Amino acid sequence: MQILGTARLYGLLLSGLMLLSACGFQMRGLEDLTYDSLYVQGSISIAKDLKKSLVVNGVKIVTEPEDAQLLLDLLGESTEKRILSLSGTGVVREFDLIYRVTYRLKEQGAELWGEPKVIELRRDYSYSDREVLATGYEEVRLNTEMRQEATQQLLRSLVTYKVKKQPVS
Repeated sequence: MQILGTARLYGLLLSGLMLLSACGFQMRGLEDLTYDSLYVQGSISIAKDLKKSLVVNGVKIVTEPEDAQLLLDLLGESTEKRILSLSGTGVVREFDLIYRVTYRLKEQGAELWGEPKVIELRRDYSYSDREVLATGYEEVRLNTEMRQEATQQLLRSLVTYKVKKQPVS
């Protein structure tokens, strides 16, 4: 009974998102940034989407660190799946999914990298042995959503970062 209600909720949510995209809704771009070029070091699953979003918003992604005003080092990502709850008979009922991205920033000309920062996202979902395929799809969907949200959070972090103006000699 509860699964049917959840399916309806997801159906309504999906319908609403499709209506928003059909009416021409478009998210605002990034605010004015204090830098216009960025070098991205490291290769994680969200790097491609992050670069694409930055380019769309007027940031030039450069191939050499010397050409960038700001350097982004994507140190790594990790996913974790934990048992959240068990039934009285020891059967898994819920899982907790955890996704982490670690990164750091450095301005051109700075000697040291900034402190590593971590974006951590969590989702939990119900599990049923009788609906293994459906819960497997839900897990994939939740992991995809966490990656998308991590990309957005990293973009927001880059928007708020203020590059110090280099003195003109």
